[in-house]
Order: sequence, then structure tokens, then C-alpha cells
Amino acid sequence: MTDTRVIFGLGNPGAQYRNTRHNCGFRFVEQIAREHQTQLKANPRLQSDLVRVTINDAPVWLVQPMTYMNRSGYAFHLVTHYYDIEPGNAVVVYDDLDLPVGNVRIRRSGGAGGHNGVSDIIAHSTTHNFLRIRLGIGRPHRSANTIPYVLSVPSATDQILINQAIEDTIDALPEMLTGNLEKAMTKLHSRGNQKGSEDQSVT
Repeated sequence: MTDTRVIFGLGNPGAQYRNTRHNCGFRFVEQIAREHQTQLKANPRLQSDLVRVTINDAPVWLVQPMTYMNRSGYAFHLVTHYYDIEPGNAVVVYDDLDLPVGNVRIRRSGGAGGHNGVSDIIAHSTTHNFLRIRLGIGRPHRSANTIPYVLSVPSATDQILINQAIEDTIDALPEMLTGNLEKAMTKLHSRGNQKGSEDQSVT
């Protein structure tokens, strides 16, 4: 296995999903690509859009699975096997209904927390040990169905909070990739008290 890292931003392909809450992970890797003045490119063999960048002087693949959210694990399997990447060197970025809009949580491992994309990755990789970045999108009113909510476009106010959370988390990414989560947390905390708290049940 190589020491190459991979960042999987989860979402759904297609223009109709591009700006939805469920595509926070896609927007995360697109923002990294923009900051590196590059773009993700389609690789039909791997059923993903991807590009390689350098972070901390090390290669990092940015990946958007094109398999739709519920089959994210298949693309995860294809990419990690093709590039001989240990699943533990993966970072998975996704939306989280259980976090307030704009909040961020980082976990070293754990379950899927009800997220179908993460659940499929666990099923295909046979491990829970990959870093997760959870981007809060909040929940709709308790009487509302969550499916239309996650597949809808956030309000202008919520979008500002989500965009800021993405930018702040990318700034802390170098520390995360070297395993220094405490420093990453400190950097996130310095940008806002609501952001960056790690789930204390995970070590």
C-alpha cells in the first residue's frame, strides 16, 4: 500500500443536484481543486471524477464518486484498489443532518450515523477506520421529510454558513492529513466557537 491520501467528497452527479445540501462533499473537493488551480476530470473506469494535488508535499487524490450517493462505496473500492491506497488513508466528507448548519465535526472512525453513502463505503471497504469530516446542514421541521430537504438548495443564509464551514475546514486540512487533529480542532475553534468540536467518544 502507498502513503498517498485520498479525499472523497460525497454527493450525487448531475446538474439537478449540484447545489443541494446533499452535495456538500462534492463542493468541498471542488473548492480544494480551485485553490490548487485545477479541475476534477472524469475517469469512467473508476466511476469517479478526480484529480491529484499536493498537500503537505504529499500526493492527495480528490474524488467525487459518480455512482450516486447510495453506491459511493463502489467508487471508493475502485479508486483505493486502483491506486493501492489503504482505506485508512482516506478522508470522507459528507453532509450531516444531526449538526446545525455550518457546524463541523471530525471523527477518526465509527459507524455511518445513518448516512447511506458512508454506510456503503464501510460495506465495500470492510473497515470503519477512515477519517470523516461531517458538514452540518441541520434538520427540517420535525414534520418534514428529510429526503426532499437534503435534495433541496439551502437558503442564502444557510449557504453562506456552509461555504464558510467548507473554507475553514480546508484551512485545517493539512493538520488533519498528518494526524494532528488537535491542532486542526484548535484552528477550527479559532474561527468560531460552534465549529470544529470533535466527537469526544472517538479517540
